[in-house]
Amino acid sequence: MKRLAAVLSFALLAAACGDSSPAAPSPNGSVDAGSDGSTVGLSGLRADWRQMAAQYMEGRADNWLTSPPKVSNIGCAMSCHTTYPYTLARHALTGDIATPKAALARQRFEGRVAEGVGATPFYGSNADAKTKESLATEALLNATALSLDDVWSKRPISPASTAALDLMWKTQNAEGTWAWLEFNLEPWETRNDYGAAMAVLLLGSIPENTTTGQAAGTTKLLGYLRGRLPTMALHDRATLLWTSGYLKDSISNDQRAAIATEVAGKQLEDGGFSAGGWGKGSRATQVAGTSDGYATALATLALCHETGHEAAVQKGLQWLAQSQAEDGSWPGQSVNTTSSRAKTFMTDAATAYAVLALTQCGKQ
Repeated sequence: MKRLAAVLSFALLAAACGDSSPAAPSPNGSVDAGSDGSTVGLSGLRADWRQMAAQYMEGRADNWLTSPPKVSNIGCAMSCHTTYPYTLARHALTGDIATPKAALARQRFEGRVAEGVGATPFYGSNADAKTKESLATEALLNATALSLDDVWSKRPISPASTAALDLMWKTQNAEGTWAWLEFNLEPWETRNDYGAAMAVLLLGSIPENTTTGQAAGTTKLLGYLRGRLPTMALHDRATLLWTSGYLKDSISNDQRAAIATEVAGKQLEDGGFSAGGWGKGSRATQVAGTSDGYATALATLALCHETGHEAAVQKGLQWLAQSQAEDGSWPGQSVNTTSSRAKTFMTDAATAYAVLALTQCGKQ
């Protein structure tokens, strides 16, 4: 089972089968690209970049939903590399762009939430460690994907999202985080910290007291993150720098400034960033000098609201503008393995986060 999980590399898998919120992503008064997809000061960004990105992600989501890897208790819809980031990004691709596979992924997530705590876990059996990790990881990702799809698409929080939030709080542990699927695979299947950082994005985007456990759960989560911050891996600190912009006072201004300086220091000469630059993974050193779409998009999102890093953001955006492939994707690279599957997974994530970076940070 462990060997097969390693083959899956970056798949953070979970089994498949109100009140209004802020109208659009707006951390700390963020700038959002216009509805026509326009950005300021970028050369090389193709006029149909959104359509091409949607076409790529629709194809990949379809592949994942119809042919998931047969390594699990049951089939899966949720994945940290394909369907999860696509759900986050699809609000920027709607309008006259059809995203039916993203809608299907959402339906599958809702179906899993409806199964509640009795759902068969993707990994594990007999309430072992992997059972706990699977259910907690899935609960957090489902709640984040569903709720942010509502908020960022300018809809009220749906009943399904509310149910997902309730389930998320039920799986939060005493220290404030969630048991996480760990297979020693960077950057997602290795620590609780990534999931905790993504929870900050969720909690800063939904209205206060959307669910009964929110206030107490948020306090526990922030207590965990503030204590953990000094020893976090750079990837997870970069994620937290981005997501904490949505939740006021989640970390201090001095902490934000320190993380931003470290992240900006990893920028390569071509304006991009490398997943290897985060310093983790068996291939990190080998790929540290090659820019990729995932690291560039994440670093740009992390820096784009930090004073003093405007030049780094502009260079990151420019790299993204010039690096979209003919199939609509942005290049990804694995820090764990040279397998084509891992590279494809990272390309899926790179594409979704590049869409977020161009829309959330692109209007300079």
